[in-house]
Amino acid sequence: MKLGKYSIGIGDRFGKSSSAQLKAVMDFSEKYGHKITPVWNKSFREHSLIGTTPAHTAASVKLAVEKCAYTGDYFLDADHINLKNIEQFLAPCNFFTIDVADKIGKECDREDDIARFKEGLSAYIGRFSVTEEIINSVTKNYLYALYSAKECCDYILEKKKGEEFVIEVSMDETSAPQTPAELFCIVYGLSMYNIPASTIAPKFSGEFHKGVDYIGDPEQFQQEFADDIDVLEFAKKEFGLTDIKLSVHSGSDKFSLYPLMKEVLAKKDAGVHLKTAGTTWLAEVVGLAKSGIKGLQLVKEIYETAYAHYDELIAPYASVVSIDRLGLPLIYDVAALSCEEFVSMLDHDQDNPLYSSNFRQFIHISFKIAAENPKYTEYLEKYAESIDREVYDNIYTKHLSLVF
Repeated sequence: MKLGKYSIGIGDRFGKSSSAQLKAVMDFSEKYGHKITPVWNKSFREHSLIGTTPAHTAASVKLAVEKCAYTGDYFLDADHINLKNIEQFLAPCNFFTIDVADKIGKECDREDDIARFKEGLSAYIGRFSVTEEIINSVTKNYLYALYSAKECCDYILEKKKGEEFVIEVSMDETSAPQTPAELFCIVYGLSMYNIPASTIAPKFSGEFHKGVDYIGDPEQFQQEFADDIDVLEFAKKEFGLTDIKLSVHSGSDKFSLYPLMKEVLAKKDAGVHLKTAGTTWLAEVVGLAKSGIKGLQLVKEIYETAYAHYDELIAPYASVVSIDRLGLPLIYDVAALSCEEFVSMLDHDQDNPLYSSNFRQFIHISFKIAAENPKYTEYLEKYAESIDREVYDNIYTKHLSLVF
């Protein structure tokens, strides 16, 4: 199944904001003439933390599609899956993000594959700065991960036989970035193993932490981004991966990068998959805070409970957040905040002196606490107008408008 040139990942933790997300995509596509394909993604980790299943997500998306009278393509992403957790995603999903990050660095013992991989890549030494040393390094550190992706892909192909779907390969949640030369070798491996990837999510230089701006050298990112696109354009013709494009994970709120991405995409006439996911939950919190006294009180209660469970909440996200625990506001200080002050601390406006990246990131990983509070989903419906306005603006103004 073809994903399309431009697509955006729009996670919806609680399944109540899908219509506002879809409306933003539809309105933007109509106004600017760019077809943006929506992809709802929710990982096994997120389902486990709040007790939902992919079937719940599928039901909420179906309702949104009907409510908005949407007739275009859309996808439901089995986000960051592997053979251990794939089963519940197979039936409802048509997009599978195969995560191999935990397999990187493990050596492959398949001698025939090693020989075939090295021999095939030897013909490309000198292209995209590929060297024999890089080929050996990628063979040692990535071939096992690629074979793991093949096993998972083959399983999906077997179980979804006769159905159409999209495959993405993700290796972003790892310690070291992949250079364009390494990406070239990795993409060759996808071809060698007949993995029909439509997107690949590498780890770029710098840090892509949840819900905050990029940490690193924007110019270095732009060069890597452009070089990676060149690699994939070559792979389309040379390796037969006809639909492959870059996927930028944890792409939400990377405001310093969007103008640079936009420039490269226009110059090279390239596509991209931008994953924004968890900031919809943050937009919901902002919308609740603005809805009135009861909504503001509820989000303060969520923070108070979350503050006492810091270690538990940060554990699943330790590699993708940069929270200074001592920089978090104290419970009684948050309790005293006005609506304007609370929103100023949380909303991502770096020019606002009250904005706190520590507070924003901590709220970002605290959705489990909201799921345990019965008032939260009740309030999502009760104050839907205020919440939908923030969710819509987050997707339309802060993401689509700045990138596309």
